[in-house]
Amino acid sequence: HFDGNGKTIDGFKYYNEDQKTGSNKGLFGLVGDNGVIENLTLGANSSIGGYWYIGGFAGLSSGTMRNCVNRAQVATLKMGFVGGFVGTANPKARFINCRNYGMITSANGQAGGIAGSTDTDVAFDSCYNAGAIEGKYSNGGIVGSSKGNITNSLNEGTVYSSQNYSGGISGFQSNDACGVTDCVNRAKIVANTYAAGGIIGSVSKADAIKRNVNYGEVESGTYGAGGIVGNCGGTPFNLLDSCYNYGAVLAKTNGAGGIVGIVGRGTEEIPTLITNCANYGEVIATKNNAGGVVGSTGSDANVVADVNYGHVVADYQAGGVVGNHSGNVVGCYNVGSVEARYNLGGVCGNSASGAIIKESGNAGEVWSLGTSASTAYNVGGVMGTGKATLTNVFNHGLVYGYKQVGGIIGLPVKYYTEVTNAYNTGNVDCASTADSASCGNIYGGKDIASTVYTNVYYDRQTVTSVYANDADSMALPTVAITTLDLDSTWTKRSNCYPVMSVLADTAVVKFYSAALVLDSLDTRSQVSKGFYVGVPEGVTWTVSSNLLLGNEGQVLLANANGGETATLKVSLDSNDAFSREYEITLMQPSGTEQIDAEKEIDHVDYITVNGMVLSQPTMGVNIVRTYYKDGTTSTQKVLISPKR
Repeated sequence: HFDGNGKTIDGFKYYNEDQKTGSNKGLFGLVGDNGVIENLTLGANSSIGGYWYIGGFAGLSSGTMRNCVNRAQVATLKMGFVGGFVGTANPKARFINCRNYGMITSANGQAGGIAGSTDTDVAFDSCYNAGAIEGKYSNGGIVGSSKGNITNSLNEGTVYSSQNYSGGISGFQSNDACGVTDCVNRAKIVANTYAAGGIIGSVSKADAIKRNVNYGEVESGTYGAGGIVGNCGGTPFNLLDSCYNYGAVLAKTNGAGGIVGIVGRGTEEIPTLITNCANYGEVIATKNNAGGVVGSTGSDANVVADVNYGHVVADYQAGGVVGNHSGNVVGCYNVGSVEARYNLGGVCGNSASGAIIKESGNAGEVWSLGTSASTAYNVGGVMGTGKATLTNVFNHGLVYGYKQVGGIIGLPVKYYTEVTNAYNTGNVDCASTADSASCGNIYGGKDIASTVYTNVYYDRQTVTSVYANDADSMALPTVAITTLDLDSTWTKRSNCYPVMSVLADTAVVKFYSAALVLDSLDTRSQVSKGFYVGVPEGVTWTVSSNLLLGNEGQVLLANANGGETATLKVSLDSNDAFSREYEITLMQPSGTEQIDAEKEIDHVDYITVNGMVLSQPTMGVNIVRTYYKDGTTSTQKVLISPKR
C-alpha cells in the first residue's frame, strides 16, 4: 500500500527501448492483486518510455489506483500497450478518480489516458483524461482496448489513430460482460483509416452502452464514424441506450451515423438494440450510407425510439434515421434536413428485403443534390427506395427531386414494398416536368405491381401539387387527417396530426403535430371562415391583428377585408430554434361562419351517398357532419378525390 499523501514525485525519467529490459515498466513497474496506490501525483517534468507495456505508474497492474494524477509524458518506443497509469490492467484492477494530463504515445497500438489495455474484471470509475492520445490503432481517451467496465468518466484530450479504432473513452471494446456508462467526450476523435467514435471506436462485444454523451468532432478516414460508436460490424452488442451526440460526424467514404456508424447483423439471441438516443450533430458520408442515428444496419438490428435533429449528407443513401437499412426502425423521428443525390429519405434512404419501418415519421426537408432525372431520383418523405414494410408512418417535410419523388416512398419495389396507415402533409416538388408521372404525394415510381397500399392519405390543403400517381391514395382536408382513426399505436390530440405513441410526449414531435385546421372548403389562399390550430402542451401560436386567437386553438377572422393577408406563427416554448410561420389570404366572413369557428369539435362523421356512416372518408361524395361539444352540428357536402 503506497499512500502519496497528496505529494508529487517529479523529475522521474526512464528511457529504454530494449524488449527484455525495457518492458513492463512504470514508476512502480508491477502492482499485484493486493497493491494499492493512492493520493499521488507524477509531475510534468517526468517522462517514461519503454519497449511495450508501459505506464506512468506501472507497466502491469491488478491492484487499485485511487485519487492519483499523471502529468508525465508516457510512450512505447517500439510496440504498444501504453497508458497514463498502466500499460495493461489485469483482472481485479481498479482505477478510481484517476486523472491524466500527459501526452500518451504508442509506437504501435493500445494507447489510453488511463490504461493501454485491459483484461476482464477491470473497472474504471470517475476517471479523467486531458492528454493527447496517439498510436496506430485501438486508442482511447480512457482505455485503448478494453474488456472492462468504464463509468462516470470524461475525456477532453484529442485521440488520433494513424490506422483504426479511435474512441473518446475506449478505442476498442471486446467483452460480453463489459460496458461503458455515464461517460462524456469533449475532444476531437480521428481514425485515419476506419472506425472512429465519440465514445467507442469499435465494438466487437459489449453488454450495455448507456447514458453517454459526445460533444467532440468525429472523423474516419474511410468508413465507420459515429457520434457514440464508430463500428460494431462484428459480433453484436446487446444494448445502446439513452446516448446523445452533439458533435459533427464525418466518414470519408461510407457509414456515418449520429449515434453509430455501422451496425452489423444481430442474431435472434442477441438482437442489437439502439434506443432512446438523439443526435444533434451534422452527419456526413462523402460516398454513401449516412444516417442521423445509424449509417447502416444489418438484420436483427433494432433502432427504436430515437430522434435525429442534425443535418445528414451523403452522395447517395442518406436517411434522417438510417442511411442503409436491413433491420427494424420503430418509433423514430427525424427533423433534420437530409441531402444526397439519390436514395434518400426522411427516415431511411434505402431498405433491404425484410426490413421494417413502423410508427415513425419525418418533419425534415428531404432534398436531392442531383441536377437531372439521371442523378436526382428515389427521394421519399419516409423512405427513398427499398423492399421494406412500412406501417403507421407519416411525413411533414418538403420532398424535392427530379424523378421518382414521393411523399412517403420515392420508388417502391414490386412484390416487396407494403404500406399501411400512412399520411403525407409535405409538399412533393418534382423538378422535371417530363418525369412528373414518376412522382406523387404518397409514392413516386410507377413500378408498383403487387405493391400493397392500405389506408394511405395526403392533406389536400397543405400540398401544392397533385400527380397522376395520387389516384391510388386519398386526398383529405386537414380536419380529416387530424381525426383519422388508424390504430392504437397512434396518439391523437385536438387539431393535431396523429403521431406515434412511443414519442408522443417528445417536445419536437408535439411541435410538428400542431396543425393549421382550415374549414374543409377553404385553402390558404382563400380563407372565408374561422378555423382552429393545434395547441399541444409546450406549443404557442401568435397571430396578426386581423385574427383573434381564442381558447382551445380557435381562430376568428377580425374585421377582415377580402384579399387581406394574415400571418400565424407557431413556436416551441422550450426551444427557440423551432418555429414556423403561415401566411393566409382572408375573405369576408359571414356571421354564421364566425359562430361555427367559436365551437369546439367533438367528432366528425362521414356519410356516403348510400347512407353508410364511416369514421373515415371514402372516395367520392361524402356528407361531412361535424358534432360540436355544445350539442350542435353542422353538415357539408365534400368531394374526396385525388385532385384538390
